[in-house]
Amino acid sequence: MQRSAERSPPRRPRTVEPPDCATIRPKQEPVTEDMKVQRAKHIAALLNDHGKWHSHGRAIDMKTLRGEEIKLEIEDFEHDSALCRSIREYFDLLKDYMNREQYVSFVHTKEYF
Repeated sequence: MQRSAERSPPRRPRTVEPPDCATIRPKQEPVTEDMKVQRAKHIAALLNDHGKWHSHGRAIDMKTLRGEEIKLEIEDFEHDSALCRSIREYFDLLKDYMNREQYVSFVHTKEYF
């Protein structure tokens, strides 16, 4: 039996800040909050096209996400052993927590967890 997320997990301080998106590359023009929101909506709409991606429950590879259509800037941490280890430890900890609490899914945001 799967239980919904009734209890809130403890809040933890955020230790990793998102990358600075202050300028548009390669033009180096200032980026406004409205521009960030519009870009996020555009990316969400692209990724939400299930007919295109056929990705329900499957990953979309980094090459595709970095490509000309979506143009996401993604840091590849595969060759940074310390960062890779830290991310793996976080993922394993979160997986253990979800199993213990019997959560089916979990979204980590800066406001929650």
